[in-house]
Order: sequence, then structure tokens, then C-alpha cells
Amino acid sequence: MASRRSPFFTLFIIALLGVTVYNAWQVHRLRAEVTDLKKQVAALRSGDRTPVNGAIDSLELLMKARKHADLAKKYVADGEFKKAQAELDKSLELAKRFTETSGESSKDAVEQLRKTWQDAGDSIERMWRGVTDKPESAKKKGG
Repeated sequence: MASRRSPFFTLFIIALLGVTVYNAWQVHRLRAEVTDLKKQVAALRSGDRTPVNGAIDSLELLMKARKHADLAKKYVADGEFKKAQAELDKSLELAKRFTETSGESSKDAVEQLRKTWQDAGDSIERMWRGVTDKPESAKKKGG
């Protein structure tokens, strides 16, 4: 009977050893990930805006910049110029970070974003002219 259990016992020990090795490998990977995350947090706290080990994807920065530019257009349409300016500033800052981390292959995307900024800036200028011109025209009509 001992001879029958011996192959099963051996397989069990081998399987147990395999699981142990796999767990040790997972723990090693998790420790490396925790170390990397600690470096990222330290970099963020120190004010360093460069991504650590590619943690912030360049495309993600561009998409966020685009969202802020689109939001600025919405604020311009609603006549909320201060909010629009703040959104454009955020968009510009994200775009600067994007250009620092991206290569030549992203020129088209940057050009698209530049066009969005230009459109938003033109909209703000037109709206601002409309706001500043109204009081003068009212004075002329009334007096």
C-alpha cells in the first residue's frame, strides 16, 4: 500500500513546490511594482512632472488636454470667460507635458490640439468683443 501512495505523494509534493515557486515569483513582481509606485509618488510629491517608467501615457495627456480645450469652448459659448481661460490654461499645461514626453510621431495630434486652441481662442475673442461692444452701442442709442 505504501508503494501506491508514493507516486501520488510525489506528485503532490511536486505540485506544492510548483505553487510555492509561482507564489514566490508573484510576490517578487508585486514588490517591484510597489517600489515603482513609491518612486512615482515621491516624484509627484517633489513636483517632478516627468513620468516615471512611462507611468503616464503620452496619449492620455493629449486626450486630457483635448477635453479641457473642448470644455473651454463650452464655457465660451455659455459666456463664462474666466472658466474658459482656466480650462485653456490647463489644456496648454497638459500639452506642454505631452510634447516633453512624446516624439515626432505625434505631430498630427499636436496640430489638431493647436487648432482646437485656436478655435477656442477665436471664440473667446469674438465673445469678448461682443460683450465689450454692447455697452458702447447702448450708450450711443440712449444718448
